[in-house]
Amino acid sequence: MPPIGLVIISPSYEKVGRIAVERFKKFTGLPVKIVRCLDEDGYTTKLHLDQRIGNRPVIYFDADWWALRPVNWKCVNFGVFSASPDWGVFHPHAFPKEDCERLGMRKDLYFNSGFWCADFSNPAHRRMFREARKLWAKHRRKSMTGDPGEQTILNLARHRTNTPIQMLPTVVNYYRHSTSEGVYQDIPAEVIGLHAAGVPLKRKFRHLKTGAEWLTYPPVVAQLDAMKLVWAKNQLR
Repeated sequence: MPPIGLVIISPSYEKVGRIAVERFKKFTGLPVKIVRCLDEDGYTTKLHLDQRIGNRPVIYFDADWWALRPVNWKCVNFGVFSASPDWGVFHPHAFPKEDCERLGMRKDLYFNSGFWCADFSNPAHRRMFREARKLWAKHRRKSMTGDPGEQTILNLARHRTNTPIQMLPTVVNYYRHSTSEGVYQDIPAEVIGLHAAGVPLKRKFRHLKTGAEWLTYPPVVAQLDAMKLVWAKNQLR
């Protein structure tokens, strides 16, 4: 069974989410299931997606994640949960770093929950989301993390259930703050998915629209002489 795209759109995310859906369809050729909820229910809704969608493979993307280039979903191994790393694990004042250290999670396996691939016919993936709901209920009674959303809870559920994970390239789920905050060295040459993570809601649309314009360069052709020069400079450091 081929996967479907999956997105949660609440009233405040209607404008940016509508274009996110259009772009996903354009660059994957896949249909998209839109799950709607109130603004205050977005995090909880994400942790119940397995119950809402049924037993099938999905490619989930946040409403503020825009595809900029073709997404070859046939390269995804839906046998494992897949997501891109969150480089906030290296920022001294960011919740990913603090949560990993407090809760004993591996930083190299901590993922950003704005884009991920799962197969809800896989018992391991359903178990991971069941555990996430239990942790979320506990978290709402007494805070367990520094995360204002559900990301760390979902990571903790994967950690505690030992669900296999495949870390996807950062270009699939790139957010600008990772570079501006100094935890990811460069702006990727060919961003596939741009995520407005950490951008205030009122600025998300402009951020994504601007990024979609200046990050969609023609395909990069690596020049050997330039690569040799960079390599030589790095060797001298």
